[in-house]
Formats: sequence, C-alpha cells, structure tokens
Amino acid sequence: MEALAEFPREGVELRLTAPAAVEGRVTLDNGAPAFRVFMLVSLGDRWPERACISMAYTFTDAQGHYRIGDLPAEEAVVMMLGAMEQLDAPSALPRVLPVLLEAGRTEWLAAMTSEQGAYEFGDLRTGRYQLFLVEGAGASVVRCGSVEFLGGGDQRYDLQLPGATIAGSLRDGRSHAPLPNGVVIVLASEPGRDPEFAARVNVGADARFDCGPLPAGRYRVQGHANEAGWSESQAEVELPAERAEVTLDLELFPGGRLTVLAADEEGQPLPGAAVELLSPAGPRVDFAEHQLTDASGAFRVRGLSVGDWTVRVALAGRRPAEQRVSVRVGEEASVRLALPALP
Repeated sequence: MEALAEFPREGVELRLTAPAAVEGRVTLDNGAPAFRVFMLVSLGDRWPERACISMAYTFTDAQGHYRIGDLPAEEAVVMMLGAMEQLDAPSALPRVLPVLLEAGRTEWLAAMTSEQGAYEFGDLRTGRYQLFLVEGAGASVVRCGSVEFLGGGDQRYDLQLPGATIAGSLRDGRSHAPLPNGVVIVLASEPGRDPEFAARVNVGADARFDCGPLPAGRYRVQGHANEAGWSESQAEVELPAERAEVTLDLELFPGGRLTVLAADEEGQPLPGAAVELLSPAGPRVDFAEHQLTDASGAFRVRGLSVGDWTVRVALAGRRPAEQRVSVRVGEEASVRLALPALP
C-alpha cells in the first residue's frame, strides 16, 4: 500500500481474511520518502458492537517503508497519525501497555503508559469505568480493574497487576492435532455470582495461548476455533495464588452454527437485544463479552457444540423470550424470537 503523507490523515480500511502483516510506503507530495511517520493499525474486534479496541504501531524508515506483522484475521484500519515531532507526547509511545477505559458498550478511551508506568485520562464524566490492558495488537485483552469516577477534580487509581496466568493449547479432539489461530475467553467464575469477563487472548500459529496477568480465583476457560463449524470447549480452573500458572489443553470437536433473530410483535428486527445461550450440559456459554443482536436483529455463532441449546433474548421495555434449538454437526440452526412491548 502506498500513500501520500498528508498530516493529519484518516485511515484506510482493510479486511484481513487470514493472519497477515500490513506493510507499505509513505511519501511526501514531492515523491520523497516520509521518515518517522507514526503508523497505527486499529483492529476491528470480534464483537461487532465495539469498533476498535486493539492496536499496533510502528514508524516509517528512511525510505518511507513500514510493516506491522502478526495481525489476526479481522477488520483493520491503517492510520497515519503524523511525523514524530508532531505528536503531543512522543516519549510515551514506545511503551508496550495500552490502557483502555470502557465508558460504555460502544465507547472506549485509550492511553499509553509512560516509562514510569503512569497513565492518564482526561475530560471524564462521572460514573463507573472498567480498565483493560491490551498487548500484541489486541492478541491479549485483560480486565484489570474497575473505578468509580466521582468528579470534582483529579482522581488517582493505581493498578497493581497480579502475576498468575492460564496457559495451554487448542487441539482437535479427534486427532489431538493443534488448532491454530483461535481465541480463548476467560470468565471469572466465583460461586454464587454470574460469570464475568476477565480476559480474551488470541491463540497463536502454534495453537498455544498464554493468558494473564490474572488474580487468584476460579475461572471458566472457553476455547473457540477461528474456522467456522467447530464446537466450543470449556474447562473450570482454579488459580490458587497470585504467582501461579495453570496449564491445560482445550479439545474441540466438529459442531454446528447458530443464528439468533430478535424481532418485535410486527416482525421488525430489534438491534441491541442481549442474547444468553445455555449449553446442552446446562452451563451458560459466552461467545463474546457482550452478546448483542446487530442492526438486523441477528446474533451469529460460527461454531458451537452439538445438542439442544436454550436461547434467551432480552431487551429493556420488552418481554423476554426463550426457546430451545437443536444444533447438528455441519449445519446452521436458526431461531427467531419475538419480544413484544411491555404494557
């Protein structure tokens, strides 16, 4: 990809159909190479209600070339943010830990830690915020805290990162062959409480994953293949101490696909409806942090285990609905639920 370095410049949207690298050359209006231009790649998340939550960056070399590798197969936006001397805080950029602040299901704020580990967010509204750490172009997203911003001045919140990790591999349950380029979702699973999102990590080309830092506690670990048509796999693990490491292999088998459609009493699609899926074995399975129907009222699962699933859909101001659906190997099941308005 070649582009002229006009500062500032908005991005170029790409679709990566397989794990890949993005590379190219940036030139000035006169054709000369643009040196030390800050190039940022923002990746579209697997969850469609979140536009961009992960990132990677580099600088162009003396010939104007740049390359950002190890990108997963997702939507990507390549942005040129300007020459190095035009950036507000260049000394803070080479740090490896972006801190993401969740201000809502569709709104994110991002900051980079300084060399001393400091981070700062400004112009915040009062309310509760979730904090996440992101590494490796979104290969790892870990929830690391929650803070209530009260307003009325500056507020300090120091992150004390634990050292426990969950590591392992994703494998074909029939042949035990490695399944590369999947994703693992980790949920905090304490007794008496609903599971809460704790982390998400991409499985590498070697089919291995390493998820952390995580505090001690009980977790539900779910593995999903990148290729459609595989079942999910899950295991319950206990991290007994702050510096512990638990290793496990997650085995996946051929499964099916599922589309959930939410509509009102007149058949019009209902976007933003929350979808809950109960597996044939009974426990709830999360395929995303927030499972919401899209603009067409649909929520799609590209791979889940065979059997009878319970689908529950809810939306504020409407009566929730529930229905059983059978998933078969190699087939796509579809279920349509009507949510009438409450009186």
